[in-house]
Amino acid sequence: MTIKKMLFTALACALGSVPAASAASLDAQLGKISKQFAQDAAAKLPDQNPATAAVFPFQAEEALAKRKVDVAISELLMQKLMREPKFRIVERTQLDALLREQKLGLSGAIESETAARIGKLAGARLAAMGSVTRMGKNYQISAKLVDTETSDVVSVSIVEVPSSVFEEEAARYLVLVPETQTLSIYLVLGAAPMQVKNLPPATAAGKTVVPANIKVGSNIDNGLYAGIGLKYFPFSRWAVDLAFLPAYQIGDSRKSVITNFSGQESGMMPASAEGMIMRVLLNRQFRVSKGFNAYAGGGFMRFELDPRSDEKSYFSDTALPGGGSIRMAPDFGAGRYSTPLASLGFEWKPQSRFGLSVLATFPLSSDKYKWEADITNGTTERITVWEMSYPKYLAEMNLAWYF
Repeated sequence: MTIKKMLFTALACALGSVPAASAASLDAQLGKISKQFAQDAAAKLPDQNPATAAVFPFQAEEALAKRKVDVAISELLMQKLMREPKFRIVERTQLDALLREQKLGLSGAIESETAARIGKLAGARLAAMGSVTRMGKNYQISAKLVDTETSDVVSVSIVEVPSSVFEEEAARYLVLVPETQTLSIYLVLGAAPMQVKNLPPATAAGKTVVPANIKVGSNIDNGLYAGIGLKYFPFSRWAVDLAFLPAYQIGDSRKSVITNFSGQESGMMPASAEGMIMRVLLNRQFRVSKGFNAYAGGGFMRFELDPRSDEKSYFSDTALPGGGSIRMAPDFGAGRYSTPLASLGFEWKPQSRFGLSVLATFPLSSDKYKWEADITNGTTERITVWEMSYPKYLAEMNLAWYF
C-alpha cells in the first residue's frame, strides 16, 4: 500500500470514528433525550400511563443565562416531551408560579430533592431538569429525569450540539445581543427646520434693500441632515447615544439674500449655509411590547453653520441701483449654538441585531442665526439681510445594528 493510500485510509477511519451526535441538529438531540426519557420511564414506572412530568429550568453559567440559553433548552425539551404518549406535561405557568411561591428563581441550579418537592406540589410524578454548558465549539446538554416520590434518578442523557447549529435552531428563544455592554451603530436621516423671520425693507447709507427672506427647505434636500451615531448600553435599559451629523444644509444656493439678485443661477450672496450637528443623549429604554421599545431622555446638541465655501461672491462689492454698493459684513453667518434638549423615540426590532427607529429631539433654549451686510454710499452702515431661529424640534429616522 502506498503512503498516499495509507493517509487516505487513516483519514477515512478518523472521520468515521467521529460520533454522529456531534454533527446532529439540536432538534434531533433533544428528540434523543425525549426518547430515552420515555423508554426509561416506561421501564421503571410501567403503571404510570401517562406519567405527569414537570420540566424545570435548566442550569447555565451567567454568560449563557443572559442569552437565555437555559430557557431555550427547557422550552424545546418540553415541546419534545409533550409529543411522547408516556408523558403529560405540567403547564409552564403553573410551575413558574410554584417556583415563585417557594422563592426559587425561574433559572439557575435546582437540586433533585428540591425539584422532587416542587414537582409533587405541581402534581407531577416526574421532574425533568439539567444543565447546558459551552465546551469549545459545542454546547453540551446534560438532562435527567427524577422520580418526585423517591428523588431517584430515572434516566440520564448527555448530548452535544455544534454552537452554530444550536444558535440557528434556538434563535427565537435566544437573546443574541446582551442587555448590557451592548454597542449599536446607526445611520441617521432627519430634518431640522429653521424658522425664517420675515424682514421688512431696510434703509442704510441712504439706500434701501429688500431682504428676499429665502425659506429653509425650498429645495427637497434643504433642511435635511444625515450622519452616523453610536449607542452604548452601560446598564440594562440605559443608553448613551452619540451622533455626528456632518451633512446639514439650509436655504437655496440659486438665490440671493436680497431681492435685487433673487433668481440668478449663481447669484450674488447666495442664501445658503451648510454645517454639522453634534449630539449626545442619555436615554432610558422602555419595553412597549415584543419587538417594540420606547426611549425618553435628554442631553446636549451643538450646531455649527457657515455660509457656503465660495466667499468671493459674498465679499465682492456689488453695485446697487442708483449708486452705492453692498457686501457681506466680516464674520457674517458664523452660527455656533449649543443647547440642552429632551428626546423621545420609538424603535422596532424585528431581529435582535437590527432596529429601525424614529427619534424626536426638542431643544430647551433658542437662539438666532443671521447674516449682516455692509452698505457703502459715502458712509458704511450695516443691516440684517437674513435671519432665522434655530429649530424647535428635530425629527429623524435611524437604521441600527447591534453588537
